[in-house]
Amino acid sequence: MMSIFGYLQLLLLLATSVAASIVDDGELIGDIFDITHEHRPGMPIFGSSDGSKPIVGPYKGINDTENHELNYSPIQLTVDSGTHVKAYTTVEELDLETLNAEVMEFLKIPDHVERVLFKTSNSDRDLMRKKEFDSSYTGLTTDGAEWLARNTNIKLIGIDYLSVAVVHQRKPVYQLLGKDIIPLEGLDIGGIHPGEYTLRCLPLGIVDASESPTRCILIQ
Repeated sequence: MMSIFGYLQLLLLLATSVAASIVDDGELIGDIFDITHEHRPGMPIFGSSDGSKPIVGPYKGINDTENHELNYSPIQLTVDSGTHVKAYTTVEELDLETLNAEVMEFLKIPDHVERVLFKTSNSDRDLMRKKEFDSSYTGLTTDGAEWLARNTNIKLIGIDYLSVAVVHQRKPVYQLLGKDIIPLEGLDIGGIHPGEYTLRCLPLGIVDASESPTRCILIQ
């Protein structure tokens, strides 16, 4: 196992406090953990030392057909920054059911588990909150991706940095994952304890985009 996953398997760590709870008629039915990184200027961009530029543009005024003044503010996002999902084709073709799942410790993946999130040293190093891209991040190697594809029923893998693949093997790793395993990247899971959760993610429906920002929560 060590040769397959490398450093990944060493880094399932501790829990922190619950972000919120689900209550139905006064009965507690689950805890909610938001695992989404906020989009902000200076968040890391793959391969960039400068991070992202300002996201929200200045307010602009326009007049409608009845000469009423309207204000709007444009936004500019890099689709593969922050917490995002990567599609093999385009985002609008993703099977959203694949993004709703139980999350288990990857060292003991039962046959029935189809989605897993990897918590790694990327969280300890707080890489998603640093402006400059760090190519030494932890990710899957080709043999790790091949092992997942051949030996598990996994349909989705998530990780706590900008790519599920190590920097020098990104293309072959994504090719090995193919259409059958969706990458979910840039997760904020530093305070999440390994265990079984329900995962809820909804990516923006951006036509013709191969990546899309997404909001993700875990329910336990």
